[in-house]
Amino acid sequence: MNSDDFEFRVRDRVRAHARDLDRQMPPAPPLRLLLAVDRSVSAPSRASSFSLALAGLVVALLVGAVGVGSFALHSAPPSTDGSSKPAALPSPAWSAQPALLSGGMWVLTPSMISQDVIWSPDMSHFAVVSQVDSGTFTVFMFDKSGSWVGQAPGREAAWANNQELLVLPVAMDRGFLSTAFIATVGYNDEKTMSALPGRYSHLLGGANGTVSLMTESAYAIWRSGTLQKQRPGEVLAISPDGSLLAVDGVAGLRVEKASDGQVVRSWPEVRLGRYPTASFSQDQSHLVMTDVVGSKDALDVLTIRDGSATGLLAGSVAYGPTWLADQRIFAGDSAGSWWLISLDGKQTKMATIQPTARAAAISPDGAKWAAIDENGKLVIEGSGGALNLDTPPGPSRLYWSPDGTELVVVGGSKVAVFRP
Repeated sequence: MNSDDFEFRVRDRVRAHARDLDRQMPPAPPLRLLLAVDRSVSAPSRASSFSLALAGLVVALLVGAVGVGSFALHSAPPSTDGSSKPAALPSPAWSAQPALLSGGMWVLTPSMISQDVIWSPDMSHFAVVSQVDSGTFTVFMFDKSGSWVGQAPGREAAWANNQELLVLPVAMDRGFLSTAFIATVGYNDEKTMSALPGRYSHLLGGANGTVSLMTESAYAIWRSGTLQKQRPGEVLAISPDGSLLAVDGVAGLRVEKASDGQVVRSWPEVRLGRYPTASFSQDQSHLVMTDVVGSKDALDVLTIRDGSATGLLAGSVAYGPTWLADQRIFAGDSAGSWWLISLDGKQTKMATIQPTARAAAISPDGAKWAAIDENGKLVIEGSGGALNLDTPPGPSRLYWSPDGTELVVVGGSKVAVFRP
C-alpha cells in the first residue's frame, strides 16, 4: 500500500464517522438530570464493552513545535499561590443538585445524551462525553460517588492524569481538525484551559494517562505532561500500562513502544477495513483485531511474542471484544449472541439478546456480566446473584469501571451508575 492510499483510507474513516455522528444523534433536551447508583441495591454487576469502538479517526497535519521536537506543557496557567489551577475561574454555570431516588437509582443533574464514558487512571473520577444540542458537546466530570464535579467543552476526551483531561472541542476546520486543550477537574471553558500546539482529528486514551492525538496519517503521544514529536501511522489501541501502541500504517500493522516509537512486532500482511478496532490483552501479550480485510473470522488474535495469528468467532462482525484476566475474550456476534472465547477456539454462550441492542459487557475479572434484554431490562449476573432493573429509555450502552466496582448504563438522555 502506498502512502496516498493509506491517507485516503484514513480520511474516509474520519469523514464517515462524522457523517454517522450527525445522522445518529438527535437534538438533545435541555440540561436536566443524570442518574447515579442507588447504593442500597446489592447486585453483582460490572461490564466494560463499548460496542463498535470506532478507534482510529485521523485527519491533517501536526504543525509548529510538535513537528520538530517535544513540547512540555502542564495544566492551566498557574495561580499566584503556586497551584496548578488558574488564578481565577469564572463562576460555574451549574451547581450540584440534591439526588432524587427513583426506581432504585439516584437521579442527579444534568441529563446527557452520552457518546462515551471514560475513567481516570486512579478510578476516583469518570467523565461522560455528551451531546448538549445539535452542535454542542460537553465533557461532564463526576467523582466515583456520582457527584457532578466539573465540565469542559469537548466532543472527545481522554484522561492525562488523575486530575486532568485532554479535550477536543466541536469546532473543526474543513479537514475535521480542532485544537486540543488541557481541562482540569472543575469548571472549564476555552478561556481557562491551556491549548496544545497543532490541530487534531481524534483522541485515544490509555488506562494510565497515555494519550494519542491523531492527525492526517500521523500521531503524537502525550505522556507525563509532554507532547512528543509526531510519528507516521494511526494508533488503534494503547496497552494497559501505556507502554505499547497498536499502529496501522502504510507498511501494515505494527506494535510500537510509546516512549520512542521503536517497533516491537509488525504484520505487513495485515490490512484493515473501514471501522477496525483493536485491544491489548491485560498481560499485553496479545492483540485482538476486528475488521481485518480478507479474514474468514470476526476476530483475529495476534501474538506479539512470535507474530502468530489465530482466527476466532465465525462470521464477519464482532461487537465489543473485551479481554479478561484469564486470556479469554468476551464478544458478541451479528445474531445477538454473546460469547466467552478461549484462545484455543472454545466458546461458551453467555446470552442472546436482540441483535439491534448490542448492549452487553463483562467485568475485567469475568466475575459479573450485564446485558440489556429484549424488554429493555438490565440483567446483571455473577458473584452469586442476579438482578433485573429497568433501564432509561432509548439506545443503551454499558461501561464497567476498570476495577469492576461500577457499571455505567447509558440510555436516552440519562446515565445510570450501579454499584454491585
